[in-house]
Amino acid sequence: YQAIVLSGLATENYGTVSAVNLTSLEGAFGQSISTLALGGLVGFNSGIVEDCNNMANIEMTTQNSSTINLMFGAIVLKNESGGQILGSQNNADISITVRRNGQNIYVGGVVYENGGSIIASGNNAGVSAQGSGTFSSTIGGVVGYNNGTASHIFNNGTVSSSQSSGSAGLIYYYRGGRVETAFELTGSTIINSIYGGAVNQGTIYGSGNSTSS
Repeated sequence: YQAIVLSGLATENYGTVSAVNLTSLEGAFGQSISTLALGGLVGFNSGIVEDCNNMANIEMTTQNSSTINLMFGAIVLKNESGGQILGSQNNADISITVRRNGQNIYVGGVVYENGGSIIASGNNAGVSAQGSGTFSSTIGGVVGYNNGTASHIFNNGTVSSSQSSGSAGLIYYYRGGRVETAFELTGSTIINSIYGGAVNQGTIYGSGNSTSS
């Protein structure tokens, strides 16, 4: 088995990516791989990603004999310590279909793993994982796994997993991070989730529902 890391623009960013929109993302893999990690624009960000948007509907299917772990962030896969994501949004649906029992799905509408800071960013579309078998899912409308700072983030879309407690509207997993002023906007729907964050080991400030957008 192989591990593959891909991105639409840069596998690693140490500079500034500004005002870039992702409009399409396509690919196919014939070989068996243990981990497929995808960042819509950037794989690993140690610089600045600002005013960027995902405008492409993303549909991914894991085959019976292929990927064991699938990791995806629509804008950034992993925001490293010191990395910044500013004013960026997911504006198109992300849908993952699981074909094999025991696969692990990790998704963030903006970024899968945040170890830096994400500010004034959010999700405006559907983020989902579904399958007929048994699989593990970590689905966050904005962030899948947070160990950094998230400020003024929002979810305005439907976030779902066919696995019980497999999704969360804003951030699925907080661990040692800090979240400030985070909102679920009116009309958002969270399916099979504990509201906000399914697991919290960090600090949350000013999170809640908003009745207007």
